[in-house]
Amino acid sequence: MSCTSTRPEYIEDLFNATGYSFLRDKKLKEAIGVFKFNVKMHTKASSTYDSLGEGYAAMRDKKLAKESYEIQSNSTRKIQWP
Repeated sequence: MSCTSTRPEYIEDLFNATGYSFLRDKKLKEAIGVFKFNVKMHTKASSTYDSLGEGYAAMRDKKLAKESYEIQSNSTRKIQWP
C-alpha cells in the first residue's frame, strides 16, 4: 500500500491496516506497537482504540483489551474529518 495522501483519516487507516497485517501474521508484539502508535497519533479516533483492543485480545490480555474497548466506546470520535 503506498501513501498517496496526508489526510489524517488516511494515515490512521494506513496504520490500522499495517497493525492488522501483523495480527494476521501472528506478529502480535509488532501489531500492538503499531496500534499503540496509532492511538498516540489519533487520540480522538475511536477505531484506533478498538484496534488496540483487538490486538490485546489476540494476546489474551483481557484487562488491557477491556480498557481499550471502554475508551473506544467513550471516545469523542465520532468526529468528522474535513
